[in-house]
Amino acid sequence: MISLDYVAGLFDGEGSIILRLKRDQRYHAGYQLIIKIALHQKNKLILEAFNQSLAVNGRIYYHKRDKLWYLEIYRFEDIKKFISLVGDKLVIKKPQVEKLVRILEIVDKKLHLSPEGLTLIRAIWRAPKTGVKPP
Repeated sequence: MISLDYVAGLFDGEGSIILRLKRDQRYHAGYQLIIKIALHQKNKLILEAFNQSLAVNGRIYYHKRDKLWYLEIYRFEDIKKFISLVGDKLVIKKPQVEKLVRILEIVDKKLHLSPEGLTLIRAIWRAPKTGVKPP
């Protein structure tokens, strides 16, 4: 079992929060919102322990070019769980997590299914780290 402080430190240094809008006409707003938490390591065992300790359904795979193992968490509920467990322990990624929490609230309310909701998500994600709140 890995401590949550270790998980937070590892994620702060080696993790990413990825938010992408993929053009897809099958969606009402014309875009699919993709959110994922990613972490890369040379040692697969660390990522397996990370995944198991958090009890999330992350996908682990090897990238030959980078010679690294990747853990990606895609499921909305698993992303929320990850943030609830380590979000308050983060230092470097804290501003990104604060933005992500606001975006997850929008998704929870299904507002991301409209063009206006996607515009709001873009504004939140692109907002500078100065504390300025988008509309």
